[in-house]
Amino acid sequence: MIPDESIVTSTRDRYAGRTRQREQTERTLSTGGSPLVADSPERVNKRLSHIERSEMAMATQLPAERATRGEVDVLERIIGTNDLMSVTFLDMAVTVAKTVGRVRIRSAAGQLMGYGTGFLIGPHVLITNNHVLGAPDQAVRSEIEFNYQDTISGLAPVPVVFGLDPASLFLTDRELDYTVVAVRPRSGATDLASFGYNRLVEDEGKVLIGEYLNIIQHPNGEPKQLALRENRLMDVLPAFLHYHTDTAPGSSGSPVFNDQWEVVGLHHSGVPKTDDQGRYLTKDGRVWTRAMGEHKIDWIANEGARISRIVAGLKTAAGLSAAARSLRDSVLDPRSPVETLQKDAGARPDGGRGADAGGPVVGLDGVATWTLPVQISVRLGGYAGRAAADTAPAVPAPSGPALAGADALLEKLVAPDIDNGYGNRKGYQERFLGVAVPMPKVTKVSLVSKMDDGEYVMPYQHFSVVMHKRRRLALFTASNVDGRKRSKEPEPGRDYSRKGLTGLGPNDQEKWVTDPRIPEHHQLPDVFFTKDRQSFDKGHIVRREDVCWGRSYAMVKRANGDTFHTTNCSPQVKGFNQSGEGGVWGQLENFIMRQAKQETYCLFSGPVFSDDDEAFEGVDARGSVSVQIPSRFWKIVIANADAGLQAFAFVLEQDLSGVAFREEFAVNAAWAEHLVSMAALEALLDGIEFPQAVKAADQFGSPIADEITRRHVESLGGAPGA
Repeated sequence: MIPDESIVTSTRDRYAGRTRQREQTERTLSTGGSPLVADSPERVNKRLSHIERSEMAMATQLPAERATRGEVDVLERIIGTNDLMSVTFLDMAVTVAKTVGRVRIRSAAGQLMGYGTGFLIGPHVLITNNHVLGAPDQAVRSEIEFNYQDTISGLAPVPVVFGLDPASLFLTDRELDYTVVAVRPRSGATDLASFGYNRLVEDEGKVLIGEYLNIIQHPNGEPKQLALRENRLMDVLPAFLHYHTDTAPGSSGSPVFNDQWEVVGLHHSGVPKTDDQGRYLTKDGRVWTRAMGEHKIDWIANEGARISRIVAGLKTAAGLSAAARSLRDSVLDPRSPVETLQKDAGARPDGGRGADAGGPVVGLDGVATWTLPVQISVRLGGYAGRAAADTAPAVPAPSGPALAGADALLEKLVAPDIDNGYGNRKGYQERFLGVAVPMPKVTKVSLVSKMDDGEYVMPYQHFSVVMHKRRRLALFTASNVDGRKRSKEPEPGRDYSRKGLTGLGPNDQEKWVTDPRIPEHHQLPDVFFTKDRQSFDKGHIVRREDVCWGRSYAMVKRANGDTFHTTNCSPQVKGFNQSGEGGVWGQLENFIMRQAKQETYCLFSGPVFSDDDEAFEGVDARGSVSVQIPSRFWKIVIANADAGLQAFAFVLEQDLSGVAFREEFAVNAAWAEHLVSMAALEALLDGIEFPQAVKAADQFGSPIADEITRRHVESLGGAPGA
């Protein structure tokens, strides 16, 4: 509401008078005279500032809210927008939150690949994004999980998982980015009807620009969370809504509610700033490329499909079986599931007891009734059943506007293809170079995490990892690198690119997985890195390209997937990890790989743990966690030259001073500046002793070490000594 103009004018006049008084006081004080108020200059200024703030605040109030005397402070007034809400708002939030679940996306082999969010819109019908569940064969092996959330007591309720039934109903639209799919009605003894559902209403105008929105979601596959009210609608497009809110990968498919808890949108992606050619822009105005990482994009909003457009698309869906048509019509039922009822107490199923006697009362008609200042009823189900499935329905493709950008970045977090049969891994091979190169020896076994068989060296394809159980990071890794072309004999029709090996779609985000062979609390889960305030990269200790070799495609793909275990992950700032950002760690990896194209190497690497490493406050799967972040990392390159083994040890340091602001670390020094002696490196590391053969091959201080600098400069197009 707009305040009375006379009040605004009067207050502005007084404010101008106070400003003139301040100016006169300041002039008097500057000439050495006496202030107009018998007080110190500091107290004069403080008092004037207080009066100005108070009176300008009063200018926003209605006459009825004003005190009768203009100079008297008015206590407990509402400044700006009225944010007060009825407590019923919270009751309704709890009710509609039950309808929201975590979509568990599974591969053809049944492997859990990632998560999205979905919610019930009919008695047995779920909606999520097309980019979460894009085809019936993907939906039939995936699931929806309810009750995955935290509680006041700290004891999470038992999640309930329901299978999906795309043979009965599956409707999808790639451009509006929605998928509607049937859900099986029971999971064990639990009826799907107990979770309720949301009606989709075609009426427009359920929310206006500037109004608040609320989103219930499973960000990053985490327990259910709520982005509440501080989320303003920015723009209404023909098919989409743009709004400010806090979402993350895994939030795709979340319901967007207005303050009356009506669904107004289906969340699906972020909205980047673009140039006149539709190309994404970075925060500093450059044209964005995928190599820069999504953190560089200038995000201006989030986006969701308008429910009114989705309803219109469902109405025009054709080619449906009788069962699919019945389920579709249950979604389009015009009756609202949230009604204010004035029932006679004697007619209530509880005999007039009311909700305060033990929660909502559920009648035989599937309506749950709460007694608050009024009765609030929510239809929890009551769908009498459906016909048996006939044939799989045709998948309509209603027309609609294209997504923002041809390759819009959609929020689905998916694990790469990983072979879960760990029994076929041999790990690091010490005779890989033709001579014995043993792994570093663990001198303090109490530091490391052990598998069920008591072993602590975890074998993967072409590499092994030893985990520091307290620091939750790799103590060290050992890998066999083969860059020779003959080590890869491509199989016809196989995709050896990163996309082909991971099995991810063009807009999927990689979800790293914990290794089930050691306790989860000895590892940092993926959520630590996705909820780290964009502070760190998921830094590979064993580089993916280094170990992606082998005699068969299956071996290469297995090695690729193995590098996406969190046991191989370490928090590294982008300016240290990414070569494209000037990162010295990535540049050293590139330098090693360029030489490995015709050679083989053994690599040992890991972080340097120090007691004074700064602790980062983040989250893991169980809640808040404090993790010490190593500032230095080491790498040893071992080659079998004509003269025998040669070993080069490096220690590289990342700059953590700007972690909160994502500052980047630039390195211009030649590699020789990072060379250290094997003895010096061993002294830095607690609990590791290098093999005598490797220490004897140390090239520190030898003329050969100078070759690293020369080759690096030449590879960058420079001249030796430049």
